[in-house]
Amino acid sequence: GFSNADAGRLMVDHFVQRGYSRLGFIGGDTSRDTRGLDRRRGFVAALEDRGLDASRVIASGVPPISMREGATAMVEMISRWPDTQAVMCVSDLSAFGALMECVRRGIRVP
Repeated sequence: GFSNADAGRLMVDHFVQRGYSRLGFIGGDTSRDTRGLDRRRGFVAALEDRGLDASRVIASGVPPISMREGATAMVEMISRWPDTQAVMCVSDLSAFGALMECVRRGIRVP
């Protein structure tokens, strides 16, 4: 297997290597999703290790997070932190929903 915490850390590495520093995380209610909690913990720890803002976390919805919940979380991310440069989503479905919200708003996603 692999470490979910390491996956979160590696995403921060990936984003930082590409010049992004204002990073967000979209996940679900972590009391019901230990894998998602581990990913979030790794992500937040990696941000804190670099002295970066680790507060941009949206944790809502019951895992597994749906596309709709991913889109809703992206709306909240954009509303609360409009300068966010990159976002890690806890799952493929949440990522697809977040991506579709960006497309709907005309936000370019590399």
